[in-house]
Amino acid sequence: MTQTEPLKIQLLSGATFPDWSVVASDEARVSLNDTLGRLRMTTQWGNMTEYEETVRRAILEFYADTGRAPEIEALAETTGFSADDLPPLLSQLEDRDLIVLSDSEKTIDTAYPFTSRNTEHRVIIDDITLKAMCAIDALGVGAMLDRDTEIVSSCRHCGCEIHIETNCNGRAVGSVSPTEAIVWSGVQDIDGCAADTQCNVMAYFCSDDHLATWREEHDVGAQGHRLSIEQGLEAGSAIFIPFLATGKAVTEQSK
Repeated sequence: MTQTEPLKIQLLSGATFPDWSVVASDEARVSLNDTLGRLRMTTQWGNMTEYEETVRRAILEFYADTGRAPEIEALAETTGFSADDLPPLLSQLEDRDLIVLSDSEKTIDTAYPFTSRNTEHRVIIDDITLKAMCAIDALGVGAMLDRDTEIVSSCRHCGCEIHIETNCNGRAVGSVSPTEAIVWSGVQDIDGCAADTQCNVMAYFCSDDHLATWREEHDVGAQGHRLSIEQGLEAGSAIFIPFLATGKAVTEQSK
């Protein structure tokens, strides 16, 4: 089966989004094409300013280091922007659906793949526990950070624990329990932000039977792709490796 690669966006960092080089399976490739086709990727990344890029990367790095989103004061200290400069930049990143702000617009709720929400998905790196927005996001964290991870989640149908370990700096599956666990990569039109739409239909199941039962009860006729954990890791890696990769140095402009 031959699939086209319709989406290749050159990021300000010099990286290319998505990273198709890590996608080996047709199943992951088709799933990525369908998912990314519903997302406003050119809006997300097009004409990104260096100011926005500096703030975006700082948010992700703070999450990775602490397990939580930075407050304005911490973000100002990290980036060198003033506390007054940051809200407009955060609003611009939210318009791109690269972050989600709380209702007060003073705190960061989500910066994909991380979130402050209570989701099913925990990603553990050493002594830091991070919350991931969806199943694919959780699988992409290790590759994005170039770190091995432990993922603790649950079957969307029965709630049993699903445990995944990655190795090769987050780019390979080390172990999966239960061994029959899979990923459902649902496809949904975006209404608002991906966190409130697309991410809700990307989940783990402990078996194909439980995926089938859940779909009969909640998701009849909806589009999506059944992926193995390995294929889900390919998709997550392709999406999130470019988030912190650098093909060239980001030049800091005067602030």
